[in-house]
Amino acid sequence: MKTSQRVTALAGVLGLGLAGFAASTAKAAPAALPRIQVVGIGHYGHQVPVYATIYTKTDAPIFTEPGHFYRVPRGAAWVGAQVTSIGQRGGIAGVALVMRRVTISRSQTIRLSAESEIRVQFFPITPGMTNQSAVVQACVGGDFVTGPGVSAGQTSYPLYVVPVHSSDLTFGYGDHWQTSAGGYNFAGQSRGGIPSRPIYQTGPGRMAAITLSYRAGEAAGYNNPMLTSNTSCGVGFGLGLNPATGQTQTEYVTPGSWTTELSGSNGFWEDSRSYAAKQSYSNTFGGAVWGPGTESPRSGGSQISFFPDAAFVDPAQPTSDECCDKSSITLSFGGHVLKHRTLDQYRELRIFTAHATKAGWYTLAIKAWRWAPGEQVSNDQLSARENYSWRFYTAPSSIPAGYQREVPAYVAQIVAGGLNIDNQAPAGGSTTLTIHILRTHDLGVPRAHRYALKSVRAWVSFDGKTWQAVSLTGHGGAWLATVQDPASGFVAVRTSVTDARGDSAEQTIYRAYAIG
Repeated sequence: MKTSQRVTALAGVLGLGLAGFAASTAKAAPAALPRIQVVGIGHYGHQVPVYATIYTKTDAPIFTEPGHFYRVPRGAAWVGAQVTSIGQRGGIAGVALVMRRVTISRSQTIRLSAESEIRVQFFPITPGMTNQSAVVQACVGGDFVTGPGVSAGQTSYPLYVVPVHSSDLTFGYGDHWQTSAGGYNFAGQSRGGIPSRPIYQTGPGRMAAITLSYRAGEAAGYNNPMLTSNTSCGVGFGLGLNPATGQTQTEYVTPGSWTTELSGSNGFWEDSRSYAAKQSYSNTFGGAVWGPGTESPRSGGSQISFFPDAAFVDPAQPTSDECCDKSSITLSFGGHVLKHRTLDQYRELRIFTAHATKAGWYTLAIKAWRWAPGEQVSNDQLSARENYSWRFYTAPSSIPAGYQREVPAYVAQIVAGGLNIDNQAPAGGSTTLTIHILRTHDLGVPRAHRYALKSVRAWVSFDGKTWQAVSLTGHGGAWLATVQDPASGFVAVRTSVTDARGDSAEQTIYRAYAIG
């Protein structure tokens, strides 16, 4: 059917004549939004292209590219960008952060001028430092729809800002310096607009020291670590590691909360911590004894389900995300297998669901191993496979269809102390294991009833076949175990937990750590 025929037919269905239909659609059509283009004006009056952000009071921020017009809602708006200035003899003379408040009422070209720019000054923290990167940022708030801040940064050219006073703006600033002893990351922010005297300085005595360790044996390499200040308009710095495995670096930061982000060959880490002045800290990535995450089995609507999306988790970085693996999952009841499936993490979200109606004791057993199509697992790979199982009591049919409740289940999060950068313990020495027993939980799902723990036990194996018990000592909500290590090879770790009702969990991690 042609377009005109479709319009005529639709008008007939609505009981309108064609003229009436056209008139009704004309009345309903909103007026076209203004078309906006953004350009920059450098310090010496040259027009330059910019990648700008437009903030309005009604819509999400609009990110513009040079030479393009964009439909923008009418009303008040903030427009900002990094503007590059071309020198009087050519070449780049500097970059500036420019923010301008405008009222959008018609189509136009908005010019962001750096002609009144002010130099941003970061003084060296100590003599002999090399300036790696300086950055400033404006974050829009108030009645405007917020989004990522507008930033300007440099490594080779002077950095400027155009001052503006407004309660809508928060100003973030920072600098990264480098010495042979480590990097220095200075960051802060102020409210009320972009200041007219952006001059900043600090010293090592007012900073915290962090030793970042990127261990070998678990992860397959690290790339592009970044430190970001966790303020409302915090700035971040790349730490220049690309790629590496089995090394450390020292970074100094201004006091406060910082997030360390780090990519790996098959994973990603994001860790937020608070640091105090004059204190020293360590932050380890890729530590040994990777075990299951805290995803919880669920019961309800005559079903038992499990979403094992994190079978291998860095115990020192619980929010880590590592890919990829396979999981063999079996649900049993009264000694009979109700369902078995093997799922992999590579192509889709893993979902295990089994029909279960009776009230009683169920066992959910999982075997997981590192796997990715076309990739060979390294002979040096630690925590290459694991087994864990949960025995729990539930009555799935007692929970209405469409609702789920967690069942009591536990995982052991184990940190091996005293290992070197390659996750190796000294030959013939001893290793202290710190074992935290965590109850599984998924956000948004009602928790299972909490029962007191009745027993916690642990074993180790040096061949993966024969096991010997290790004694446990309670310490600050965790359990400590001392392992007398062999002269070579690897150590596997097994734990068992039982609560007062009889729910239990057993977990085995093979090649948990190596012997150097």
